Amino acid sequence: AAAAAAAAPAVRQASEGAMDVAAVSAEFARFVWREPASAGDFLAASHSGAYPTLRTLATHAPLVAVGIFLAKLVLDAALLRPIARAILRLKDPALPFKSDKLDAIYVKHKPALPDINEIKSLSSAIDKPVEDLNNWFRVRQVQDRNVVKLRTTAESLWRLAVYSICLGINLSILRGKPWVKNIAQTWEGLPLQPQEEPVLLFFTCVQLPLYLVLLFTQVTDGRRAKDMWEMTIHHALVVVLMVLLYLGNFCRIGMIGLALHDVT
Repeated sequence: AAAAAAAAPAVRQASEGAMDVAAVSAEFARFVWREPASAGDFLAASHSGAYPTLRTLATHAPLVAVGIFLAKLVLDAALLRPIARAILRLKDPALPFKSDKLDAIYVKHKPALPDINEIKSLSSAIDKPVEDLNNWFRVRQVQDRNVVKLRTTAESLWRLAVYSICLGINLSILRGKPWVKNIAQTWEGLPLQPQEEPVLLFFTCVQLPLYLVLLFTQVTDGRRAKDMWEMTIHHALVVVLMVLLYLGNFCRIGMIGLALHDVT
């Protein structure tokens, strides 16, 4: 009774604030846990700051995602593309001559090249030998392929870096935790399982923002890769899964799963 009376002010104060995990999970918890906690228990626990809250998720993740995206743009131009060019040893051949008309025709036909009849017609129209036009289109095609190689290699370097960083942060947090060696402890005390601050920040400031950036770039990327839709669905499902893990307070088992995911 004394504990309930002491928790009452915190319950009232938390209920007046922004919606948190209690408002999201109170009814859902009845189907997940054998001994579901009441909404008041959720509110009192989340108010202590040691439990996931929707407010923290909604404020931290988008802001960090914007920062990661801006950092990606800077690193891509200043570091990743030069490294990719050095790895690939790309040499961009120069066009024999500039022609907006030929460039428009190339864009119209790519990834294929104009057929011989069209090239002969162009040869008469712009007063250039057929051999010169064939050479122009081949050089233009090589330039295009080099751009694609450079972009995909830089993107691979970026993903290698961020996955490695996320894995390193994850393992540094997991190190020494007793529930890593004894998986049964990841379920103890749910839904009111207290979490350490680094565990909560890992979701809101590392993994979720990263996958929001990956999803955004996947959708807005102009190129159409063969696995575009598969990867888009994958990133979207990972985002949804991480949000559910966080709001449901399954942070411990979630971190172990994400460590295995990042390795693969």
